Amino acid sequence: MKRVAVTIGDPGGIGPELIVRVLPDYICKDVRFTVFGRRDIFESCADFIPKETERFFRFADSGELSLVDVGKMVSSPPFGAPSREGGVISFDAVRRAAADALAGNQDALVTSPICKESWYLAEKFYPGHTEFLAEVARVKDFAMAFVSDRIKLVLITVHIPLRYVSNYLTKELIVSKVSLAAEFFKGDKVFISGLNPHAGEGGILGTEERKTIEPAIAELRSHGVDVEGPFPADTLFTPPMIKSNRVFVAMYHDQGLIPVKLLSFGRAVNLTLGLPFLRTSPDHGTAFDIAGQGKADTSSFRKAVEFAVQKG
Repeated sequence: MKRVAVTIGDPGGIGPELIVRVLPDYICKDVRFTVFGRRDIFESCADFIPKETERFFRFADSGELSLVDVGKMVSSPPFGAPSREGGVISFDAVRRAAADALAGNQDALVTSPICKESWYLAEKFYPGHTEFLAEVARVKDFAMAFVSDRIKLVLITVHIPLRYVSNYLTKELIVSKVSLAAEFFKGDKVFISGLNPHAGEGGILGTEERKTIEPAIAELRSHGVDVEGPFPADTLFTPPMIKSNRVFVAMYHDQGLIPVKLLSFGRAVNLTLGLPFLRTSPDHGTAFDIAGQGKADTSSFRKAVEFAVQKG
């Protein structure tokens, strides 16, 4: 039986709705879901998706789906905005679900979208799921990746201000992230972007390619990794380059997320490579503007659940 933990995400966002609408479609004798959330928050979904909520609780009350209450020390926040209460609940859900996975009780973890502002209001000072999960799992080498039917992509740097990206880039960091990508996406050729316009234009528009990225590529090749680059980002993600047997590596967050979302928004899955368990997540945020209205697009969350069930 495949065991999959699922976290509520920020309770003020669309995470509760996604869980209530999607999970019942995948409940069967071969899959066991454990949802880390709050019963009262899921019950409030009956105000806008009554039939789906009734179905969800039929499975929860029959024991076919396990529901673990978290964040009991705070009240339930309303839909539609960041809050300290939302940060407490969403952080506690991730903390407890990760602990359960690390204890060997879960094969995979699906995380609903969090709000970093809510985490900061709750004094949980992490830039995101990826960094927190790496810390609690005590892994030094980890990477954020995205997978869809159109593109596979790994980021070298993630949640840092753009002006600091160059300072964070090192040969060792690139080798670490690309090695994880090559291991996870076995058989795929790796294509690496440059950092600067025109990949530095031979050093005229920046020296990071010559000083950092090219030496990293040379080391990766010496380790047997099938890798090419650095390519200018404005030509790397063009239609002739995008093929199913390739995995792309971007130097910073928006450089990679823009092509992912242009090609596959709502159909991509966010992964954390390097953890001792599979972690997936949808490719979007909390969508506070439509939370509590029954309008959420479930496509990406559905893909995240499917990936966890199939690969976990």
